[in-house]
Amino acid sequence: MTKIEIKLKICNNSKEPIPIMDPQSLPVNIWAKLITLNPDKNDIHIPYNLDQTLQYDFNQKWRIYQEPNGDFPLIENLSTFNLKINDISLGIHEVTKLYGGERISVDNPEEKSDYVFFLMNTPQPNNDLKRPDKGQNISTNLSANQEDKNKLLKIENSLQEELQCSICIEILHKCVTLTPCQHNFCSSCLLKHLRNFINCPLCKKTIFSITKNSTLSNIIELTLSLFPNLSTKEDQIKPNIELFGDVYKYQEGVFIGIQANIKKDDRQGKMIYDDGKVYEGRWINNLREGKGVMTLQNGDVYEGLWWNDRPPSFVKVKFVNGDLYKGETNGLRKKGRGTFKYINGDAYKGWLEKGVRQGLGRYTWRNGDVYIGKWMLGKRDGFGGMKYGNEKMKTGKWSNDKLIKKETKRKNNKKEKIRSVKIEK
Repeated sequence: MTKIEIKLKICNNSKEPIPIMDPQSLPVNIWAKLITLNPDKNDIHIPYNLDQTLQYDFNQKWRIYQEPNGDFPLIENLSTFNLKINDISLGIHEVTKLYGGERISVDNPEEKSDYVFFLMNTPQPNNDLKRPDKGQNISTNLSANQEDKNKLLKIENSLQEELQCSICIEILHKCVTLTPCQHNFCSSCLLKHLRNFINCPLCKKTIFSITKNSTLSNIIELTLSLFPNLSTKEDQIKPNIELFGDVYKYQEGVFIGIQANIKKDDRQGKMIYDDGKVYEGRWINNLREGKGVMTLQNGDVYEGLWWNDRPPSFVKVKFVNGDLYKGETNGLRKKGRGTFKYINGDAYKGWLEKGVRQGLGRYTWRNGDVYIGKWMLGKRDGFGGMKYGNEKMKTGKWSNDKLIKKETKRKNNKKEKIRSVKIEK
């Protein structure tokens, strides 16, 4: 694998470039830094203290330090605010080691930032590449010198080759590492592969376990922020499922997770079925039990309580197109009372049959129009009322989503008569 070394520059308020990645050109008291992932923030240099101790306090909210006999720096959360290391939260006064490459996410009323931790212990080569200002593409900050442009193009091509998934031939997304071969793949690509095989797609070795590669994922995210032209398939991934745990082969599919006993009848994790479905939850006596999530092959996600291996009778569904459903089901088929919230802003609350509106229901359009009445096969059919904006509701008989008769009210002496009038076409 080719070793890629990059030196970056950032522009200050006077737009004069100053080096930030070259330890040889930095003040001698800089021992580490935080590389920002936010375009409106600057990198943070972490200096030695006057007594040469390694400690840096961030507004008494969190700190990075190294003990005198310690091998690696430590990070400690000093407050009750949210501080995450590779998406793992640190509680107040909790401490963890930093090896370099970790993503540090800060979320408190004074600061919301994301950084990558970088140890300044490796000399970097000199070049004239610059980091873009806020809102600018990196290509606008390149030197006019053609040699610099060639260097950038060479680095970009090398990074694309080194950070590619061997299955989809695109930049790794939600990178996972296989044991024992240590090959890296996209989580979604490996998911498709495991529907048919339990060996590595490259070396064909049997997969014993799968782990998330957070360090490489952070490096990829930083690289994509610096080189936006590098291709990414994040918006195309269906479904988006993370994989990690030990790997076992069952008759119905491949299981990834933790086995609680030798019999393997009590376990927690994900089952990748041969038909493409993925279930995440717990098994007791080899039966799905308790809270679980079923992801269909098309990306629709069903969440509910399984009992004795039976699907839940009440679910929350997130469809791949963004629609949401909450209500009754029969074998994961939407049947009974439920509520739909559509991605376009419309909403429906009422009865369904085989996933479509059937029976009494209320449909609200995003512009405020409302229909309350009967439905048949997803269309207004039967007696119902339609209200347009601030107008009064008009009731009548509907057929195939069209109003064929309307009811009008007239006062005749002391009593009210209602008659039906056929609407002209």
